This record gives sequence, C-alpha cells and structure tokens, in this order.
Amino acid sequence: MLRTMARRRISCVVAMDAERRPRGIFTERDAVRLLATEGGFAERPVCEVMSRPVLTLPVSVDARDAYQHMLEHGVHHLVGVDAQGRVAGVISEGDFLAHLGDEYLVEVKTVGAAMTQSVNMLDSGALLIEALRLMQQHDSDHVVVTEADAPVGMVTDRDVVRFTGGGGSLRTPL
Repeated sequence: MLRTMARRRISCVVAMDAERRPRGIFTERDAVRLLATEGGFAERPVCEVMSRPVLTLPVSVDARDAYQHMLEHGVHHLVGVDAQGRVAGVISEGDFLAHLGDEYLVEVKTVGAAMTQSVNMLDSGALLIEALRLMQQHDSDHVVVTEADAPVGMVTDRDVVRFTGGGGSLRTPL
C-alpha cells in the first residue's frame, strides 16, 4: 500500500464496499503510527490497519463548513459522498487551503500566530524509526532535523511514505 501511495503521490487510500460506500481510510499519519509502533505492516490486510469510521459529508456541503467539520473532528481527510452514500472523492486539509481563498484566512495576522510553537527536533545522526516514534508520541506530521542544534532539514509523514514505500529502511540515519 505504501508503494502505491508513494508512486501515485497520494496521501490516503479509501477502502470501499462493493457499492462504493466508504468503510475505512488509510492515511500517511496511519502509516507513521504503524511504522513507529510495529516497524512494518506489509503483510496485513488494509481492513486491519485502516482508520474507521471514515468522516464523510455530502458533496453538496459548503467547503467552509466541511473544513470546519474536519477541524472539529481532528482529521486531515474528508470523504465526499453522493446522495446514496457512495464515495465521490476525497479532500485533504491542503486541498481546502488551496480552494478556500484568502478571505478564509483573514483572521491570521502573522506567521507566528498560525504556526505550531512546539517543535520536535532530532539530530541528523538519529534513525528514521526514532523520528517516527517522536512524530507518533507528539501526534505530529513532521520532525525538524538538526546538526549542532541548527535546523538542516525536515522529515514529514509524506517523506516517510515515499521512503518506506520505495523499500527504504527504518534504520536509516536522518
């Protein structure tokens, strides 16, 4: 599954039944959680590792309302369904931000007001599995990589999916 996500450059996979109704979702965050705690899950079926239930809304719901709904539930993906409850598509946090426009962000006055102030950092000599565990522990989608206490890079959940989906080892130094 990680190989498919990495190759297609997608952040989630939605599991559906025969009628195209959503039954679960597997996201980059799920991959980080599983890799951090188990080190791998390639042999397990999707139904064992996916998150459920899936947060869904009709595709007719206003985008701003849908984004607010997603924020209230603390998820990064929302599955849009048609009138019969069938999957019509998926929208991510990034998709919302790209389509909502500047007027939705008017309240944010500075970068400092919008940014996360607690930063998870690891030295560049640390192993990828350590970064995953730190991300999991702090429910974060990234870790800042440092050398001599100065930031030199970042590992994100997307990086983890691409690297491990391509066969990379969790024992690789950052």
